[in-house]
Amino acid sequence: MAGLPPEERCEQRLARSKPVMDALLTWAETKSAAVPKSALGKALYYLREQWPYLIRFLGDGQLEIFNNRAERSVKPFVMSRKN
Repeated sequence: MAGLPPEERCEQRLARSKPVMDALLTWAETKSAAVPKSALGKALYYLREQWPYLIRFLGDGQLEIFNNRAERSVKPFVMSRKN
């Protein structure tokens, strides 16, 4: 999908990724009885809080799913700082 124009990339994401994301949210909602202080409860709370940001890539074909390019551009500065 990397070589597709943004419009087609958005259509592909809606066709492929949206059902998976909807299934994830449905699963998370069925686990609402998890104890809030447990690891699962904390993870589900975090998922619900971050949901709008997590699904943002579905509506915009210009957004990259991975941030590898940004990570690689920062890496030389971080590595020199550790040395």
